[in-house]
Amino acid sequence: MKFKHKTLPKNVTYKFSKTSYSHSNHNLPLNNFWTIIIFTLIFQLIPGCSTSEEGKVSPQIIEWDKTIGTTSYEGANFAVPVTDGGFLIAGNSSGRDKDKSEPSIDNDFWILKLDKKGEIEWQNTIQANGREILKQVIKTNDGGYLVAGQSNASIGYDKQSKGYGLYDYWIIKLNPNGEIEWENSYGSANHEDFGGIVQTADGNYYAVGSSPRGISGQKSEMGEGLDDNWIIKISSSGSLVWERTIGGWAHDKGVGIIASPNGGVIVCSKSGSNSNKFKSEDSIGDYDFWILNLNSEGDILWEKTIGGGGIEHSMHISAGHDAFYLACSSLSRVSGHKSEGIIGFLDFWIIKLDYSGDLIWDKTIGSESADALHDLIVTNTGEPVIIGDTHGDSGHKDEISESIDYWIVKIDNLGNIKNQETIGGNDKEFFPKITTAYDGGFLVSGVSSSPKSGDKSDNPYIDGYDFWIVKISSLFD
Repeated sequence: MKFKHKTLPKNVTYKFSKTSYSHSNHNLPLNNFWTIIIFTLIFQLIPGCSTSEEGKVSPQIIEWDKTIGTTSYEGANFAVPVTDGGFLIAGNSSGRDKDKSEPSIDNDFWILKLDKKGEIEWQNTIQANGREILKQVIKTNDGGYLVAGQSNASIGYDKQSKGYGLYDYWIIKLNPNGEIEWENSYGSANHEDFGGIVQTADGNYYAVGSSPRGISGQKSEMGEGLDDNWIIKISSSGSLVWERTIGGWAHDKGVGIIASPNGGVIVCSKSGSNSNKFKSEDSIGDYDFWILNLNSEGDILWEKTIGGGGIEHSMHISAGHDAFYLACSSLSRVSGHKSEGIIGFLDFWIIKLDYSGDLIWDKTIGSESADALHDLIVTNTGEPVIIGDTHGDSGHKDEISESIDYWIVKIDNLGNIKNQETIGGNDKEFFPKITTAYDGGFLVSGVSSSPKSGDKSDNPYIDGYDFWIVKISSLFD
């Protein structure tokens, strides 16, 4: 059983730049600059952010939680389940002590295998002589793993593939024991921003992100605008098969990708472009979903623009059995494809589409505060689960938060909220991700600065931002 009461956020100082934000002298990766600004404004302005002794008793669904880190900074992390009941965790770390067995060169990839109780079985630090930003980890068809992100490093340490520009896609294939089988860089002379990767049934991989216009390096097509979707197909051994540049006159950035039933892929892009030779519809708001179905040769089979009249950001895509889902943080009122109004300042927005791109339903979920969405998955029963961080207490949210907590919401196939849970300590939890477990439960992974309090059983290390891994039961089934 757990009793949660509302407390004021501690006095902190926020500093912003275009690439990161600093909070009480701790640096966090800025996955979404505007999300952090919105959170700051909301906490200062919303009357609901006041001290109260009201509380709510919720069922104990946490099986275990682990704080993993060093006395330096650990960045946002990702997890996939392993068949033995454990999990593979992948994130960034600049540390060299405490739970970390190998020193970091800078901000390196840190890979950990946990058993089903959350104990570390093995770990690997993947190093390069520059800065690496991990964006995704997936299981591969052969029982191994693929770690993917971006790097500005030249050849050195674990990186034996040459760099092409300011940042390139950096993709690393690991065997089941976490050892590198191959790694490769993909890019141009400019700055590539990695968005997502998927493996299809034939063993090939498709990766998506963005690249500025121009031809150089491995990029053979001129872009249309400021940034375009850059989609690459690579073989099971890491060789480049083909690459495509698809975009409009403004900013278009591939942020996710799934396999489609027709043997190709569906790309999720964040787009500010109007119609052009690739895009058949004008933008609806400042930024919309631009969804593209490509065949195995990279040809566009269909594409669709989905959005409201405001701004959609922190976009995600996940595949279901007979449909797929999109989710984001939204500032839009009723407009465009958005059928429900704003609940707070920033809400979760989830959309269900069939594999022809037709919209089935959409649902807005939120509290009175700013709700920043960070992940979307679909369970084996075909039901979506979304997770974000929030300080909100009302609206759809049925449990009081302490500072910034994780908010997990499960939705049924018709778009109704089926269940939800708030997880956190009495300080701040950021950037949560969620994955299913083989026992029917879920694993939540993110970053926490909370001391031992609330749902958190361990104190952080000196720096205050560590991996926080939480195993929860099958409450949502």
